[in-house]
Amino acid sequence: MKKILIFFSILCISSLAFAHPPSKIEAEYISEKKELNISIMHPVYDPKTHFTKRVIISKNGKEIISENMKEQQSKYGQDLKYVIRSLKRGDKITIKAICNVYGTKTGTIIITE
Repeated sequence: MKKILIFFSILCISSLAFAHPPSKIEAEYISEKKELNISIMHPVYDPKTHFTKRVIISKNGKEIISENMKEQQSKYGQDLKYVIRSLKRGDKITIKAICNVYGTKTGTIIITE
């Protein structure tokens, strides 16, 4: 019984070793198109089983977009585009990316145009 418990403990710890949140978020707002372009870097071995499962976008602290995903575009990450007409100079945009296995990453930009 003790060996089984040790085996499962090692199995759980080793699976967490491969789990990691997205590593970086880059965002750019193109005012002419009213388009927010987001790149989420999340290198994984299999984007169908380990991926960015949810993205939440907030404007000045208020959630404006929430999107759930079932897989990641590639082994390297996810690129997203949103048309947001209500953004203006000085708005603080926060992007939160949530991994389906473990962890989150948050990025922020201030609209300058």
